[in-house]
Amino acid sequence: MDKIKKQAGWLLLFMFIFGLLYLRGAGYHMTDDNLVVLAASYQGGFLSAGLIGTCYGWLDRILPVDLMTYESAYAFTKGMLVVYVFLAAALFLLILHRTAEEQKKIQSDLILMALLIFGGAFGGSNTMGSFAMYQTIVFLLCMFPLFTGRALWLLIPFSALGMCVHPSFLFTHLPLIVLLTIYLDRKKDRTFSGKAGYIWKIIPVLCVLIFAVSEVSVLRSVGRLAQIESAAAMLSKDPAMFDATWAVRGLRSLSAILPEWGYHRNNYIGLLLFLLFFSPYLLIGREFFLTANGTEKKDKVYRGLQLGALAILPEFCFKVRYGYLICEVMMYYLILLMFYLVSEDGRMVPAVEQMSEKIKKKAAMPVILLLYPILFLPFNGESIFFVFEKMARLFGM
Repeated sequence: MDKIKKQAGWLLLFMFIFGLLYLRGAGYHMTDDNLVVLAASYQGGFLSAGLIGTCYGWLDRILPVDLMTYESAYAFTKGMLVVYVFLAAALFLLILHRTAEEQKKIQSDLILMALLIFGGAFGGSNTMGSFAMYQTIVFLLCMFPLFTGRALWLLIPFSALGMCVHPSFLFTHLPLIVLLTIYLDRKKDRTFSGKAGYIWKIIPVLCVLIFAVSEVSVLRSVGRLAQIESAAAMLSKDPAMFDATWAVRGLRSLSAILPEWGYHRNNYIGLLLFLLFFSPYLLIGREFFLTANGTEKKDKVYRGLQLGALAILPEFCFKVRYGYLICEVMMYYLILLMFYLVSEDGRMVPAVEQMSEKIKKKAAMPVILLLYPILFLPFNGESIFFVFEKMARLFGM
């Protein structure tokens, strides 16, 4: 009974933090580009990022309700937001349950930080209902087989599903999925019947193939963008004010980026502000990995996990939604640390414990590190945080 109460308490805490950040982000309407997520479909042929719109169209034909209205699109998106919240909460409860008793306190601290990051990811108007939200839902589904070590074969269809949500899944979420699967394959004190060995080899090949097909389909489907713009305008609250040029940019390939230098310039400034204001976390992370690397000889798997987030760099170069990208980098390392603790990794767990002790020795530091991000959250779409966007305007940017 006490265990159930504790788990219920964690769930309520997650809901409270998410609700707080959601209200702060004022996600009470959908933007034009997020409506495109529901308007793009495979009607007329394969199209990059057409999966969610295709499923939404099927529901419209099956259900006795007209889903091709703004109110229905908004309600559907809010429903998927609830799915995201409960999947994240369920994953964190699973992680806490599978953590050894002596590491539960440290794991609880990591989960508290994760509650802030995951809770602040998609509560704002610019982020609710975005491609990134649906990608993260698929990513959370992938984490369940990885943290339990069961049904690892599900990673193959889940990864393909993420690629069909949006091909940027290849850079933002797939690296951690593949690297953790390699880690399980190489881990000597667990047996997975050899499944992880062929799974991590199949996933990259399959996803790169889907990415290539997606890029070709985008180049050949320029004429279909007008149809998608029209469908998205029908879903818009005010079709007359629908900004088609801005809305469909998420469907374009890396070779067909719209001129967005103004947004890139502001994002570069926002990135510098982020590095400045979050430098304490960067220093802690640097010291942690230096400590972990200094204990034993170099290992390609550990080094790959440490540097895996660099796969997101192409997105930073070509896309303007830095809020999503920074959020995904933070998710990457939080999930990685929690995975090390659940796996009882003999190399990384001592480094985590050592870093935790150093932080706790400094008065009020643990509380400050947990509460400090609330000043900036939730994440924005184009800019990293709303606060940074306002600061850039003060400098006349």
